[in-house]
Amino acid sequence: MEKCNLPHEEMKKFEIYSGKSAWEMPNLRADGRVPMSVAGLMQRRLNLRSLRKYYLAVKDFYMDNLFVTGDLTGQKENEVKLVLTTYADGSITPLGSEYLALINPREKLFSGAINLGVNDRYENLQGEGVITTEINKLAEIINGDLNEQQAKDSLFWRFMLRHPDEVPERFAISGLHEEVIPYIFAEGKERFGYDIAMGVFPDLDGNNPKLRTWCVGGLGKGSYANGRHHLGTFGNLVGIAPDVLRLGKGASNIKAHTMADLQAVDEAMKGLEGTLHPDVLKPFAELRKKL
Repeated sequence: MEKCNLPHEEMKKFEIYSGKSAWEMPNLRADGRVPMSVAGLMQRRLNLRSLRKYYLAVKDFYMDNLFVTGDLTGQKENEVKLVLTTYADGSITPLGSEYLALINPREKLFSGAINLGVNDRYENLQGEGVITTEINKLAEIINGDLNEQQAKDSLFWRFMLRHPDEVPERFAISGLHEEVIPYIFAEGKERFGYDIAMGVFPDLDGNNPKLRTWCVGGLGKGSYANGRHHLGTFGNLVGIAPDVLRLGKGASNIKAHTMADLQAVDEAMKGLEGTLHPDVLKPFAELRKKL
């Protein structure tokens, strides 16, 4: 995954940590950054729709690559726990901080996962931001792509995309679930000709309690959700800068604006270009670049 073409300002806000996930997660945390969630990644994809040419490389980068997220999956036999490690404002939860810290090179991996069978780790993986269910209840089809309605109905995507009916208020991002799924399917149809996508592929390996991260594939692969990522192999994490979180951007700004809002701003600015001095519009143009 190439990142050399990304603008410097983009990298300051969203640093890419490419390497073995068990090594890169501690590096990301040590830098004071927050790992981007599934919802944060999808929100980033939405925010980069049809923007200026400056952002085309950034849009392609986020749309076409697979990313390891900060959302976790705990599993024991047929039981699975979906774990949101960040609130809607992007800040890390106490439980998230505790379990993300387990992803480090000192932990002995088995089957590429963190052992939750010791020190009551699996039993203690509960509370705010955690839902416990059965693997076959994550979606109508497991280990296969979904049609658009099946993706919308999927418990996995409703939870991971922070639908207000599925997650506590502090985690909810109103409108993200409704907006991003049609967008992914429309883009996939236009660019790759497919009608099925966003499959859910949980870990089905063995009966020992274990912890992994959820990954989201690139558009060419249908933006599938992968719960089998080997933490000792190559991964791509996105670390969100603290100042981005303080500004309310990053993983939780679905409420701030929609694409229609941004297009309306662009049209309004075009209408003013012929009547106002460029210096007057400059601050607004700079602000628009950040949206």
